Amino acid sequence: MRKQIYVKGISHVIPNKLLEKDVLKELLLTTVGTKEAFEKRYGANCQYFEHINFNSKRVLSNEDSFIGLMIQSANLTLEKSMLKAQDIDVILCAYGGTPMFSGWLYSAIIANELGVNNAMTRDFSGSCASILFAIEYATLLLKKAKAKQILIVAGDNLSNYLTKYNISKSKNIPTYGDGVGSFILSSDEINSVFRLTKLEIMQDVKFASLFVVERFENTSALFEKEINAVKTSDMTSFVDEDSKNAYKIVNKLVGKKNTEQNLIVITGNTGSSRINLINKNYPTFNTYSIFGHVGTADIILNLCEYGIKYKTYPRKTIVVGWGVGYVWGGFSLLKL
Repeated sequence: MRKQIYVKGISHVIPNKLLEKDVLKELLLTTVGTKEAFEKRYGANCQYFEHINFNSKRVLSNEDSFIGLMIQSANLTLEKSMLKAQDIDVILCAYGGTPMFSGWLYSAIIANELGVNNAMTRDFSGSCASILFAIEYATLLLKKAKAKQILIVAGDNLSNYLTKYNISKSKNIPTYGDGVGSFILSSDEINSVFRLTKLEIMQDVKFASLFVVERFENTSALFEKEINAVKTSDMTSFVDEDSKNAYKIVNKLVGKKNTEQNLIVITGNTGSSRINLINKNYPTFNTYSIFGHVGTADIILNLCEYGIKYKTYPRKTIVVGWGVGYVWGGFSLLKL
């Protein structure tokens, strides 16, 4: 019998500080340097923000810390799942950046703060798609190793990218906010919200080797034998960036027997024009206009917010996200 994987304890933590569009405009004017430069890039009346339906974002204040939000979210997830910290076998952390700049060992810090002494910990840093790699890794451990409860914490502190250098590189930078989301992937159904039915990840072949090295070369020796088969993953590669890739994933995950009445597509990286095809063909949900783009935390944050807003979920939920043009991925969930 094939092992089933369940999702429980879906939680998120968003900073209290709200940065509204008008305030952000003043910050941009200061950062860019002149009104003329600002208007050339964003329009006289923040027309760019109107175009992308952006109103505000959440950012860390002096009273917040990124790792503090992660620990808080992890505790909320444990509370909602009704598990004890010592029930957790693995803690995985996902955040932005690239495999070359892996940041701190956030997962180990979280384990220490939760008082989890025997859990395996590992970080994933691969832009806004990091959460997808963490989910893939967790599913492999649940299926091929002895792990039963895996805590995944995803988050980003993207507001610190608001610099003149980054603004000159990308017009989207001002819309980047901060936030953290977490949930538990489990081999048991107790207190679970969903069953994870399918996971799809696609990569641009130009970057595939970079991620394969990051994902599997440094695998803990404890699990190396059990997940060795992963190196022959059936992940599809794409030669060129294709704005239709996210839509392809959604279609594959939706299948042929679903209708709009029992389906919702929840998107991550929602400031991108790549979701236009999805919006035209499926009912979608995201929080971009009020939280901004919070990187790898988007998909958990949006999944959580949907449940808060509507008090329930449809029969099938498709969650899709991507990272800087070379990774696309998603997974499908069935409501229990």
